[in-house]
Amino acid sequence: RVVIFSENRLEWVYAFYGCWKAQAIPVPVDAASTAEEVAYILKDCRPTALFCSEANLEKARSAAQLAGVQTRVVVFEQMPAEAPIPAEDAIAEPAASAVAVIVYTSGTTGSPKGVMLTYENIWANLHSVSAEVPIYRSDDRVMVLLPLHHVLPLQGTMVMPLTIGATIVFAPSLVAADILSTLSENKVTLFVGVPRLFTLLRDGLMSKIRQSKLALLLFFLCARVNSLAFSRLVFGAVQRRFGGAIRYMPCGGAALDAGVIKDFRTLGFEILLGYGLTETAPMVSFTHPGKGRKGAAGQIIPCNQVRCVDGEIAVRGKNVMLGYFERPEETAAVLREGWFYTGDLGHVDADGYIFITGRRKEIIVLPSGKNINPEEVEQKLLKYADFISEVAVLASGDALQALILPNIKAMQARGIVNLEETIRSEVVRKYNQGASSYKRILKCTLIQESLPRTRLGKLKRHELPALAVNARR
Repeated sequence: RVVIFSENRLEWVYAFYGCWKAQAIPVPVDAASTAEEVAYILKDCRPTALFCSEANLEKARSAAQLAGVQTRVVVFEQMPAEAPIPAEDAIAEPAASAVAVIVYTSGTTGSPKGVMLTYENIWANLHSVSAEVPIYRSDDRVMVLLPLHHVLPLQGTMVMPLTIGATIVFAPSLVAADILSTLSENKVTLFVGVPRLFTLLRDGLMSKIRQSKLALLLFFLCARVNSLAFSRLVFGAVQRRFGGAIRYMPCGGAALDAGVIKDFRTLGFEILLGYGLTETAPMVSFTHPGKGRKGAAGQIIPCNQVRCVDGEIAVRGKNVMLGYFERPEETAAVLREGWFYTGDLGHVDADGYIFITGRRKEIIVLPSGKNINPEEVEQKLLKYADFISEVAVLASGDALQALILPNIKAMQARGIVNLEETIRSEVVRKYNQGASSYKRILKCTLIQESLPRTRLGKLKRHELPALAVNARR
């Protein structure tokens, strides 16, 4: 096992495929991890080597010391600039059942676990979106933007395109200007992103459109016509700003607001929403081009079967992981009789579209016995965007508490001075008026920094209770 602990760069790709060529197992780690977080993974998987960039060298050394493991540390910048090219540069065909990569879960509900994905798991996803539905093509140019340690960008922006001979293009950063210049200069055709990214881009685009009455009129016209071809013609300038070559915008990692999908379509872009988990490498379903359905997270991919057991989605197929690294009990808890129990709540309609309604572990059960999906409440509160930027809902005794990050800029622009009083009257009180008694917010706490999230924007709910306590001090 070989850990790759670095920001996105060409050497990251070389290290990954070098592991495969040497029949080792790459273990990608988030470049933004703390030394303590890296130490946890090092202690868990005991790698023989660790690749890192100079920027992460000190953290890597500290992590190895904390973990009490001895591992060879290879620094990208200290490697020879040129190396002899072997006569045979192909990688031997691996066994389908062999472990291809160990990806640690993001730890949104507890300690991360090492998910063992096989070559068959990886291939099953690729085959679904290239051979069965031609989303990925050999002439594509796919932008590498999201951190490669996560299974979505690992698969969607590196392994999948390189396996079929497509081109990958590295964005220098997540700054909007860098993203747009990379898209434009390289004529990117597939732009893989996550909900927060698409929401920010949509908000930026709509802000500029609202500044022009003509642009706003054209936007409403395109929304009514609802034709990608027509929208691409009308908003040719927006298309060119994104490079003028984008065919699809695949999106995963979390739920995406239907309004964002609709607004991008009005501007001539087709977002293909997917659903999956690290344990399914990652896809369970995805939206076929031109076949989106409101509220659905796409159609089930042919390599797997999906059923719902007491409301929980269970998956069986070639995309399902081998198990958690050296955790037989935790593996047995989610893999039963060949079915992987996802922990997600939802249903599948007669046409194979999957609908996600929440997470079993995140459901709040009040002392009264009432079950509450916190995401449902949060989405309703976020409609008051003029007052709040972020919100998280958690249980506090026998009631609900909301942690709210105020939209200070918008409120100051309107001359609002007393933030807490305004949010209580204009957000919490108005929400409570239309909510069931057990779904009302009885405690409201303002926070000063963004909520704890993973690199792909998932809320770390297990950290919320401590945040609520600290915010009250």
